[in-house]
Parts: sequence; structure tokens; C-alpha cells
Amino acid sequence: MQENCSMITRDLRAACGFVGPNMRSKFDGYITRLEMSCHIVTEACRYKRHPEESYKRMYDHLSALLPEATEKQIKKILK
Repeated sequence: MQENCSMITRDLRAACGFVGPNMRSKFDGYITRLEMSCHIVTEACRYKRHPEESYKRMYDHLSALLPEATEKQIKKILK
């Protein structure tokens, strides 16, 4: 994983090689897909929990919301 300090969109687009005609919309589409799948976060967030603890909290919450769901189904949702 690579982390950088804050970057404005124009600089991020250039750093990723999305320069030239029609590249702005392609870049925006890729960024949106990455955000939706939680692979990138575009806001500064600092959490005190470890990823394992966050996963367990989400798992427990979904288990409470979906009491009929199996363990396999809940894990599939969290992927």
C-alpha cells in the first residue's frame, strides 16, 4: 500500500498518468469504482481500530440486522 499526503485531483490525475483528451472522465470513473469498493478513501480518516476489529464489528452488526443470513452470506456481503 502506498500513501501520499493530500493531493488535489489534478495532481493525482497527473501522478496516475491520466493526462490528455478524454482522460479526465476515465480517471473519474476509475476513482468512483475504487471508492465504491472501499479500496481508496478520498477524505482524511484516522481510526483507532485495527481492520480485524472493524471487520468483526461490521460482521456483528450485519448478523443482528440479518438474523436469517448464514455466516457464508454475511462474509460475502463484506467482501
